[in-house]
This record gives sequence, C-alpha cells and structure tokens, in this order.
Amino acid sequence: MRRTAAFTTVALCLLLTTAGPADAQWAIESKDGKSSIKFGFLVQGRAETFDDPDGDDAAKDLYFRRLRLIAGGKITDKFTFFMETDSPGLGKGNPDGTKQRSDIYIQDFVLNYKFSEGFSLDGGLILIPTCYNCNQSAASLLPVDYGAFSFLSSAVTTANVGRDYGLQARGYLVNDHLEYRAGVFQGNRGEDSTNDFRFAGRVMWNFFEPQKGLFYVGTSLGTKKLLSVGASYDTQDDYSTYAFDVFFDYPLFESDGLTLQADWIHYDGGDFLTGLPETDAMLFEAAYYFGKIKLAPFLQVVIRDPVDDAVPDQTAWQAGLAYYPMGHRLALKLGLGQLETDGAPDRFRAILQIQVFMF
Repeated sequence: MRRTAAFTTVALCLLLTTAGPADAQWAIESKDGKSSIKFGFLVQGRAETFDDPDGDDAAKDLYFRRLRLIAGGKITDKFTFFMETDSPGLGKGNPDGTKQRSDIYIQDFVLNYKFSEGFSLDGGLILIPTCYNCNQSAASLLPVDYGAFSFLSSAVTTANVGRDYGLQARGYLVNDHLEYRAGVFQGNRGEDSTNDFRFAGRVMWNFFEPQKGLFYVGTSLGTKKLLSVGASYDTQDDYSTYAFDVFFDYPLFESDGLTLQADWIHYDGGDFLTGLPETDAMLFEAAYYFGKIKLAPFLQVVIRDPVDDAVPDQTAWQAGLAYYPMGHRLALKLGLGQLETDGAPDRFRAILQIQVFMF
C-alpha cells in the first residue's frame, strides 16, 4: 500500500507539471538554400520507485531521465552535421539525500561527408556500432529505456554511454540492403595515452526498407516495413565484444504495427580491461501498436549471464503500456518490472515517463 500510494503521488505530480509539445520546428536556411540548421529538444520526465538492494525500502524520485538540446543540418549537399547535449538524471536523488546536479555535456557531435550512397565518413563523438539496441534513437525506444546490459563496455573503455571519439566509414550497398559501419576510436587510452586504438565494425542486412540515419528505429508505430539482421565486432588489445541481432517492425491491418527485437552480446575484457568479466547479455523486446487508439502494450526482458559462476546472474523484465497521442513527439509510458539477482532480494521497479520531442 505504501509503495502504491507513493508512486501514484509522484505520477500525478509529473503529469500536472509537464508542458505540452511545440507545434513547429526551429530552422534557419541560407538564401540560396544550400545550407541550413534546425534546432530541437528531447525531454523525458520521470516518476519512479525502485526497491533498495536490501529490499527494506524503495527510492522514490521525480527527475529528468534525459534533457537534451539538439541541432543538425547541412553545410553543403554532401557535408552535414548533428549534435546534441544531455543532462541525464537531473534532479534524481543521491544516497546522501541531495539531488543530482548533472552538468550539460556534449552527448553526440558528428560531422558527415557523403561521397556516395556506398561510402561516407563520420567524424567526432560517435555511437560505437556494438549492437542494434546500442544504436537506437532514445526518442523512439519501444519500452521505457534501453536494455540494462547494452552498454556494459562503456565504463571500462571510458566511453560516454556507448559514444567514443573517432572516425567511422558508413555506407549502403546492394540496392541499400547491406549497411556497413567500420571505425577507429580512442578507446581506453591508458597511462600517457599509449594504448593502441579501438576498432569497431558492423554489417546489417535490410530485407525491406533501409535505415540511413545515424540512429536506428526503436518502433515506427506501424509506419515502416523493417526486417534487419546484424552482426557487430568491437576490439582493443585483447578486449573484444561481438554481437548478433534481429529487428522486425511491420505495419498490420489499417494502422496497427508489430515490433520485435532480439540482441545477443558477448563481452570479454580480457587481461586488458579486467573490470569487464566475460559475460553474455541478451535482450528481447516486443510490442503491438493499436493505431486507432494510439496504445502499445510492450514487454522487455534482459539477461546478464557471466561465464564465471562466482559472478551472479541477473535478469530484468519490464511490462508496460505506451500512449502516443502525437507519435514520438508526445508519448506517455508506464513500465512495471523487476530486477532479479542471484543471491539477492528481487527489486520491484515502476516508472511513469512522459516524453516531449521535437526535431
């Protein structure tokens, strides 16, 4: 009863204090139309309750999961850019009773020069192509958030939620069915920055429509026909990560849509990154979008299975309902789930999130 009352209170507060979306984009274009810049933002406000590790109480928060300023455009027809800031977890409670005062920082900054459909170069702070879920847009995610184990290599490689500095080739071949991404990145630089660089690559076969942006679709809400099968590899010294994934998103009936995803990632820090023990991580997602009423029940299950039996296995699941009155521009999601760790109490988690997105 105490948990339900607390969550209901913070949920109502969140709904009453969140503003609606803007109706137009902000854009500036040169007189000749050859260059332009547009601006936008992503706001994800959250009401959340999450059981403590010992199971005796629960943390209760009202905060910004993401608060991003976005800009992008073209310098010439072949030369484009994208950037966004973030201030994640802003206002969330700390163990000592204070609130997070997350600084605004650069989340992504990518310059792209397109030589042809088959070859372009990205340079800057870029998402490493580790898996499909790792490269999805935060604004179009199917559940409330990414898989809990999709970015396990970020800390040891000193990346920023999957982002690293470097140069990446990207292109679309075989009538746009085959996508490739291959790049060299900073990785963990080590003492005096003497470590070798990090290399990562990905190939993905698109059976239906291609995806030609920096970020992959989370769910198209019944507007696209997508079936993609991908494989990725990431390495530095004797650290390696490889992954396989399948993504399906398809319109059904007049305005409905079905979305399915499965990712498998194998992490191994080796002797180089000992903070990342050899681990298998799996993600499964499913949702059915009812277009007439703009509702989508969803399910996400993630599993962390370390090779070392001394390291506890973890499973987290979340079931919920999403409401899209204006598509991804205005979305409300309720997720209820549990984190299960071997040898520890199960931890219940409830999240109510409202998203306002314009770009």
